[in-house]
Amino acid sequence: MTSCFTCGVSWSDSHVSLDCSECGGYALERPCPECDGVCGAVWKRDLSMSHASSKARWEGKCSKQQKPKGNLTSSVSQELSLKLEKLSANS
Repeated sequence: MTSCFTCGVSWSDSHVSLDCSECGGYALERPCPECDGVCGAVWKRDLSMSHASSKARWEGKCSKQQKPKGNLTSSVSQELSLKLEKLSANS
């Protein structure tokens, strides 16, 4: 079934409830959650697990090259800093 058991919206019609944990903010597809869509990969909803756990569950693979943890942490920190700077500049 391609609709949310928790709030009842139809994911197959691209409907979603933003405050529903089973919807998780997306219908049947979403940008890669590991890199916030930077890699361009699209993940598919795992319908069985989303329904069973009442939380959004996704299947996919980040197509960005995985870096060693130290570099990844540093990269994430740099990315967050840049986003905060942009947010401050736009406020």
